[in-house]
Amino acid sequence: MKEGFESEIGYELKELLPVVRQLAEKYTGFESSSITYESAQQLMEAVIYRIREDQNAAGMDGIAEGREENQKLQIPTRKEDEKREISAMKAYQRGYEAVVQKAKDANGLYNKIMENFCDYGSRVLYETMVVEMPKFFLRYDARFAPQGVPLFDYPISQSAEKFLGIDRVYQYLCCIHREQEFLQNFPEEDVRRICTTYYQKYGEFSASLREIICGEMSREEKVGSLEQDL
Repeated sequence: MKEGFESEIGYELKELLPVVRQLAEKYTGFESSSITYESAQQLMEAVIYRIREDQNAAGMDGIAEGREENQKLQIPTRKEDEKREISAMKAYQRGYEAVVQKAKDANGLYNKIMENFCDYGSRVLYETMVVEMPKFFLRYDARFAPQGVPLFDYPISQSAEKFLGIDRVYQYLCCIHREQEFLQNFPEEDVRRICTTYYQKYGEFSASLREIICGEMSREEKVGSLEQDL
């Protein structure tokens, strides 16, 4: 693991290795003391990710995106003045609890979205939210691979690529949540008509429904302005 990254989370490699060793024992079911290099790297990344989650929860590197959803769901965060000088093992353990909680929060946000969810005829949005998202929550491994990067086909208007693991999913769902609230301001038949026209033109949804609607509204405003000028 790069020294710069070790420095970034505040722990040296010698402090992280015992944590990785303990995780490796659980990974092998205490039946073997050796694992492949790839597995060791994955577990080291898992440890670092969970320590980062503990630091995020403590306010050391808080995520700006999603704070509105946090407030709506009343998700607590640790006080910034909380003591931070703790062992790597303790940070790792608290990070695991933070990851599990964030997965629950993300699942809660998903359930909230689905209460009034509408795909507006978008096959890719339907498959992402109704088919793929539940599979993600079933497969998500908070212990051994919390940093795994999920891939969803539906494009969102704000990129979440800088996030990993459950953070990316949470930010992704925040964007979907805002988009669904935005689309509810328009008659469903109008949204479906515009999206059907877009699909017939391009053959696929390469933009989010919000971007499509906003683009159509902008186009209609320009046409209206030209007609007035004429």
